[in-house]
Amino acid sequence: MFSIPENLPLEIAPLAWMLGPWKGWGMLSVDEGDDQPIYEEAEGTICGKQMKLVTRIYSATASESIDPIWDAARGIAALEVGELMREETLYVSLLPGSGVLPEPGQYETREMVAQGAQSDGYSARWVGRSMGPRIQMETDLLIRDPEAAEFERFSRMYGLVAGEMLWANERQGNDHESHVELSGRLMRVDEVEETEQKDGE
Repeated sequence: MFSIPENLPLEIAPLAWMLGPWKGWGMLSVDEGDDQPIYEEAEGTICGKQMKLVTRIYSATASESIDPIWDAARGIAALEVGELMREETLYVSLLPGSGVLPEPGQYETREMVAQGAQSDGYSARWVGRSMGPRIQMETDLLIRDPEAAEFERFSRMYGLVAGEMLWANERQGNDHESHVELSGRLMRVDEVEETEQKDGE
């Protein structure tokens, strides 16, 4: 069960739901109309007055036909995990809010910024909004390695649905056409399971 860390800075309190380790499955669009299953890991940690979010994408093969309505546990059970394909590190900050504590069950929309880099040759500055258990953001500045494919911008969504983290990443090409490149459905890694994994290393 997730518990809010005692050292959680107020500056990132609205992002508390993203903290901790997650794992799940998703789909990667290799070519237009050609998707392949992937295994995903993510972990949100406190880094000063920011949240550090590290995401790892692994290749995977499915033992049966993928059903898009599978939850995270069902999807993981059907996958054989392969090699690491990509890793991304984001440092997320929220801009100051009104200072008024929302009523129970309510939330205040907060502007946010993030800086990050991906192992496949992209670095970016992101801008967006945190709206309770939902985040929408897009790249304000995108830098790529010379060998990386050229894109105009990325846009991304995170959301907490039925206790799982759902997310999707879109890429917009020079033709201004956007398509979903990555999607994922992740569940929290149970603290007991996490301890057992570390003991087994």
